[in-house]
Amino acid sequence: MKHVIESIHKYIPPENVGYVLVKRTKVFIPYKEFGINVLERSEIPLSFVHETVLKLLAEDVCNVEEMVNVLGLEYDILKEIIAEMAIADLVVVSEMSLILTAKGKIALQELKKVTVKKNQVNELYVNMITGEIESYSNCLYYDRPIPGYMYFDQTFDLDIQFLREKFSSVEKIYEKDKEEESIFVKKSRGETSLYRILDIAYQKIKYMSISCFVFVNEETASLLLMFDDDKLSVYSTIAKSQINNRTNSIKWLFESNREFIAKNKSIRHEIDVDKDKARNKLLSLIQQKSKLKVSSQEIESYYYSDRYLLDGEIADIIRECHEYKPQKLVIASPHMRQFLQDNLTSLINMLPLIKIILIYNKDEYGMDKSKEWLVSQLKNDNKGKQNIAFFPLDPGQKINTTQIICHPGFVINTLYELVEDDMNQFVLKEISDISFDLDKIMKALKQFEQIID
Repeated sequence: MKHVIESIHKYIPPENVGYVLVKRTKVFIPYKEFGINVLERSEIPLSFVHETVLKLLAEDVCNVEEMVNVLGLEYDILKEIIAEMAIADLVVVSEMSLILTAKGKIALQELKKVTVKKNQVNELYVNMITGEIESYSNCLYYDRPIPGYMYFDQTFDLDIQFLREKFSSVEKIYEKDKEEESIFVKKSRGETSLYRILDIAYQKIKYMSISCFVFVNEETASLLLMFDDDKLSVYSTIAKSQINNRTNSIKWLFESNREFIAKNKSIRHEIDVDKDKARNKLLSLIQQKSKLKVSSQEIESYYYSDRYLLDGEIADIIRECHEYKPQKLVIASPHMRQFLQDNLTSLINMLPLIKIILIYNKDEYGMDKSKEWLVSQLKNDNKGKQNIAFFPLDPGQKINTTQIICHPGFVINTLYELVEDDMNQFVLKEISDISFDLDKIMKALKQFEQIID
């Protein structure tokens, strides 16, 4: 679990005076994958035979038959050479004589041949918020945002005018790709450069997920979204604008279930002082580790104490729970659909080894489809199918909190609060704690024995 402990630092929110942290969430940034038709300019060293023919023309040896005698070549071979030079616009053929072109004169001076040809450059990406252009990388792009998460609307259109204005950016990517190609493919003689962008060959929308912290102002109740690697606050500004304009893309940040809002908007949970202190001490030790000598044992002692979790930790803990060699993993949640979306890959990977029990409210929106999709992913895995069990609860048995029980291992409890902003919209806040105490794990497991049995 060492790397899980070390990864906690990425969930530590930035200090923000006058604001209170509500949650950490994903936001999907729109990108366009596109290809372009271009003209490439190539400079190739002039071949010896082409150079010799051009020199003869410069000395007024223009007759083809005379050249055959001077060069000592067969007529058919010289004929092919002349055809190549004519195609490259180095010479013009007039009956049995050759004429040196302007391009041929330049080639003779520089001893290299310049050609321009059409090509297509694919898998370029443009950030539809910042306008930055990138080549294909190992980043994970989605065809659409994951349901339940907010996304941004694009702020401009991708057209040929935009790309021509960004020619230098495209050119840098083009040159970098050519350099990387030359590592794996034997470099041809000469240099090739981007000459002109002709048009857009194709374009399709993509999305990239980035993390952000959602804060609420203590006085005005306005929201502030702070993003990773957003030094110029471009994303924060766009988020504020789209929240104010109530765009459809931003609505996923807010709770939409009116019945849930009516029942829970006034609920406030009391903070457990000891769990709060344990979490804060752990964070302090992690932050000090780079500056001071902090022992791993001390960090681990607070990590494995009863403490509050940082928003984002749960996914890491679930992904690595196999290290506890559990017999079963019980997950009971009123927000099971969201949980599955966040942890689906981890659950599928552990299914062959661990019994997983999912307990959820029968009337949870979209849960039936999520269940079908999860089962479909296991269609070729008989052991996986046998190791997962679904327990939908009737309205009379409804649960309002989340419990994740890894036995043996840990128990996680999650409570929910609604935070109202200055536009009377509600953001769901999760308050999660963890315990590694075996007695507490068994006590939590016992609550669900009747349902499971």
